[in-house]
Amino acid sequence: MTAGRHGTDAHGFARTMIWHVNCLAFFDPADVKSRLARALGVSPADLKETDMATPTDFKLAMRRLAAGVSIVTTLDGDTPHGFAATSVTAVSADPSPLLLVCVNKSVSCHDVMLASGRFCVNLLGEADVETAMLFSSAKDRHRRFELLKWEMLSTGAPVLTGALASFDCRIHRAVEVQTHTVLFGEVVGTKLVDDALHPLVYIDGRFDGLRSTRAVAGVA
Repeated sequence: MTAGRHGTDAHGFARTMIWHVNCLAFFDPADVKSRLARALGVSPADLKETDMATPTDFKLAMRRLAAGVSIVTTLDGDTPHGFAATSVTAVSADPSPLLLVCVNKSVSCHDVMLASGRFCVNLLGEADVETAMLFSSAKDRHRRFELLKWEMLSTGAPVLTGALASFDCRIHRAVEVQTHTVLFGEVVGTKLVDDALHPLVYIDGRFDGLRSTRAVAGVA
């Protein structure tokens, strides 16, 4: 730290330490703040946490992170359910392939996915903007699966015909994190298309294509 014991860098360091320690439930944040303030020779009031990102700041910043768009599907008995998702990522390939999907607990098929123990992640191409819109809005929810062609792999979760890739999964683990549940899926089957890859991405509140100048307003 170059600004000295009471300088700006010290205050920034203190705020950073508070943020990290607050993530650990077994520490008392008020006590940590008091101790840091005494160590720096300042008042606890000077170590405000208002410089930390607010939920709104976080959402605005994350809008700039381009992400692939997927349709995640599952079954409730014989009734299909699905939603558009961008929080999908690989976890590991060995010893068994795993991916994860972050699912908002308010999503209508959240509980259905947990109960069924299976889901399929279908990656969309830039020609699938209308599909992404259909699964991002409550409008025509009842017609989502009627308007498209579907197949099945081993779990029976709906596989979107023509998707760039589909990952048929059984739930390996579910972890609740604040407003979401992180579902770890063991991939038991995949399906790929041989067409040229032109993935659909979601950025700054809209659906777009990596190789296209065309952008379509999406759901933030």
